[in-house]
Amino acid sequence: MAGEVLINDKPYFVRPNPATGRLATVIERQLDDFVDSFQPEGQQQQTGLKDLSSKIFGPWSGGFGRNRVPSLRANDPAEYRMFWDATIDTRWADAVLAILNEDSTETGLEVLRASASFKSNLWAIWEDDTSTDLVSRKYVGSTTTWTAGGNVLADGTTKVGLDIVAHKTHLLALMANANDHLVYRSTDGASYSAASTQPTANLLTNVVTANENSDFGLIAEIGGEAVLILWHESNGTVTFFSSTDAGDNWSDESVDIATTDGVKGVAVMAGIDNADKLYVMLAEGLWEVDTSPATWTTRLIDPLPRHTDNGRRMTVHNGALWYGIGVDDDSPAPVKRLVNQDGVRRIEQGWGLNVGDGVPSDMLGPIKWMKSVNDFLFVSVGGGAASRQARILCHTVDPTTDEAGWHFMYQHDTANLLIDWIDVSPDDDGTQRLHFGVRTTTSTTDTQFLAKPLSSPRSGVSIKRQATGIIDLPEIDGGMPGIKATWARVSVGAVDLSATKSNEYMLAQHGLEGAARTTTTLGNLVSGTKFVDYASGAGEAGVSDAVRLSLFRDTGAGDDTDSPSLQSCEMDYLKVPDTREALIFTIDLDKTARDRSPKRPRPELVLADLKTARDLKTFPPLKYGDAPTMHGKIRRVNAFYELRDGSHQAIAVAPDRLIERGGFAEVEFHEIISLVEYLYGAARYGAAYYA
Repeated sequence: MAGEVLINDKPYFVRPNPATGRLATVIERQLDDFVDSFQPEGQQQQTGLKDLSSKIFGPWSGGFGRNRVPSLRANDPAEYRMFWDATIDTRWADAVLAILNEDSTETGLEVLRASASFKSNLWAIWEDDTSTDLVSRKYVGSTTTWTAGGNVLADGTTKVGLDIVAHKTHLLALMANANDHLVYRSTDGASYSAASTQPTANLLTNVVTANENSDFGLIAEIGGEAVLILWHESNGTVTFFSSTDAGDNWSDESVDIATTDGVKGVAVMAGIDNADKLYVMLAEGLWEVDTSPATWTTRLIDPLPRHTDNGRRMTVHNGALWYGIGVDDDSPAPVKRLVNQDGVRRIEQGWGLNVGDGVPSDMLGPIKWMKSVNDFLFVSVGGGAASRQARILCHTVDPTTDEAGWHFMYQHDTANLLIDWIDVSPDDDGTQRLHFGVRTTTSTTDTQFLAKPLSSPRSGVSIKRQATGIIDLPEIDGGMPGIKATWARVSVGAVDLSATKSNEYMLAQHGLEGAARTTTTLGNLVSGTKFVDYASGAGEAGVSDAVRLSLFRDTGAGDDTDSPSLQSCEMDYLKVPDTREALIFTIDLDKTARDRSPKRPRPELVLADLKTARDLKTFPPLKYGDAPTMHGKIRRVNAFYELRDGSHQAIAVAPDRLIERGGFAEVEFHEIISLVEYLYGAARYGAAYYA
């Protein structure tokens, strides 16, 4: 049956095509959404699955920093080795429950300031007796207690501990006593005596207050000499003293650097000439001090925006100087590296927690302490405000991929409390411990530890672990942010799961299109069922989705070393573009020409209009019958010509121009913008609304 279509607002008469034998006026078929892929390899691959698409996460060597995978990088495997949040240990190929924090005993002590390993023992200086005593205590691993030791100085004067280091035959303890800097020495950690020649007196303007947090000074060792880096408060400078006799006599080096806020960090590392240099961090930036000439020289090598937490307790790690950049409690902590190599100084950015998408809000805030041990760099961060919970993180580099990232070690459960000291030591009993101190009040440090922090889960070493933990995977949209998906299944590659949720198991939850990852519970993952389906197999619709996996262990007696081992996670989905149609119909060129101009029909003009619509750089509209207007592209015009006499023309033309083409033109029209929204609107408002 014949009819009419409008293409680019011009009418065309359509009819069955006698040349093709088609009886229908318009043939409508669904367009394929995706091209067929060709896979030359013979083995089965995840990308070769029909219908469903999959994304595989893990191992998580990239660490923190990815809340949502950018659509442009949806096919980059590195994106799926990162996560948004975690309270499990992701440093290894097997992600497991984090190490259990255990309490140490510090009876009667107040604030721990610093620690040092000396003669196979870990020694720390503590303030005591309302900060009028500075005491030294040894850590005893068998009882996990700070004990033994003795008084560094107990003279009734208010004092605060600043630093302690092992230097040659002595422990050197530095304190601010009243408004003086004092050094005391010990050969056994228990009995201390004052240095014979102290640094210049009265460098501090005011008498220190009890348990005051300060940056009055630090100790370093370079070229076999001990060095004091002290704040000369009244002059607004940092000044330097050195000792060649194990800290007994101190000489002023007559070198000063202007600053308004004391000493933040100090480290020793080879300079670009391969000779050791002293690096000093102040609120205003990083300074290099050359101690080799008779008169020391200084150079500002990395000026920074002034901040009291710039480079706090910076450290040398794997041949580079790492230092945090001070930020407020609402910002993620940046980290820089100074690398001196082959006569070139290079300052690298992009090593901190501000990389990528940053970190969850409870992790915001500056770095307070750094500690390098083997391939691991441990830091304490955050905890400086309400809703900010201090964490200990670990930076690692995966040797197989060279991917670097920050990983979870511990999170304190109370906000607005700092972890302002960390150390790692096997001293006393040979058990490696990551020690840390939580500043629970202005006058109290609560010390705890994580045992065996350097041991892999695959080592077979028995490690006590937390009862629960989570990992929040990045939100993904499959690289198609404008197309909804049917989210089908979450699967895990995991071992050490129990048969039921009574022991070791996992829980999968998810949130569509930016909703919290705990919005919908998918189900439990156990040894016999390592996958869960969305909506019991029906799937759930959304442009994007994000998954949380929670890990659990048996909390019974003797089970604190158990943990599920998470190796990978797979999300299966089907992107479902809105349906688009292709129309095939035949235009009667002669009838269309007669309908347009009964007196002087011109089939050539009809054909020209059709080709003009075909060649448009926009999407011409098409309408036929009661169907809504479609926009798309004319993909094909196949003409079936009949040559006819055109002598009726009113203008003079050459004889060979008196022949016109008539006949039929078969047109294939592809819808580009789907009609789904129109059909929805028609159902809601009525077809006339979209006519």
